[in-house]
Amino acid sequence: MTPLGLLHLLWERAGLTEWRPQFAGHRTSTVALGRIASAGTRIRAQGRLISDLLCPVAPGHEKFGRRLHAVVRTEGQENHLFLIGFVEALEPDPRGNFTMALNGQRDGYRCFLTVPAAERNRLARSHQLAAATLALPEAARQAHVVALLYVTARNILAPNSRWRGWIQAEVRTGALMTVSRSMLPFESSHELAVADALVAAGRAFEKPLRFDAERDLVFPDFILQDTARNDGYPMEVFGRTDEAYTTRRAEKENYYDATFGAGGWWSWDATTGSRMPPFPSGRLR
Repeated sequence: MTPLGLLHLLWERAGLTEWRPQFAGHRTSTVALGRIASAGTRIRAQGRLISDLLCPVAPGHEKFGRRLHAVVRTEGQENHLFLIGFVEALEPDPRGNFTMALNGQRDGYRCFLTVPAAERNRLARSHQLAAATLALPEAARQAHVVALLYVTARNILAPNSRWRGWIQAEVRTGALMTVSRSMLPFESSHELAVADALVAAGRAFEKPLRFDAERDLVFPDFILQDTARNDGYPMEVFGRTDEAYTTRRAEKENYYDATFGAGGWWSWDATTGSRMPPFPSGRLR
């Protein structure tokens, strides 16, 4: 499984791909990372629980900070582990590499996080929406960027160093994912607009994630869970006009018409500049 596939799996197992009106006000970054930590106790890779090597970084969470140092001590002088958190900044350093700061990293984690230039460039190519979000000033961002990072970590042991006892972590590989203020993943500005509108309308819905699935499988952008249809109501956002996308769009439209019937699914062609269509009616509550 790729790092992005693992990040998707953790997000889904943590229940963060679903939204209900009662979640409003409770979906904070710290809550999300706590749920991720719990989800890791139910996933195994190469005979080990992911939670053995998964270290969340969250604002004001001293327990997570202590856990990071405990894992580094347990695994040895130099070891491999996963860090997960919300990216504040990714900036060049004087040596030609990059320094990444995760939200809360300065709150007792005592950790430096370095990204080699080649890996930073790969992340920027593979996750263009996340890279574009991080390029904005923090106050101007309309979303968060989550990072799952596979790192080599070691304690700084130099006796005369002011940083003795800190952790130096270098990113080997990783994945970035954009999520809304409600912690819902999205892949375009149009998807973000729909997710935010659904939340504002008090709807119950799910955001399916792809993991490492083959491209020919059909995944709706969203599934409404509060309509009269018990198996959910698929929703699609069409946001591009290039030839490959147009061909794929036609395939998806044919699939939805055959599976749910014409008019049995919702769509928005955002390329035309049209307003978002009304959502299907929900059950009476």
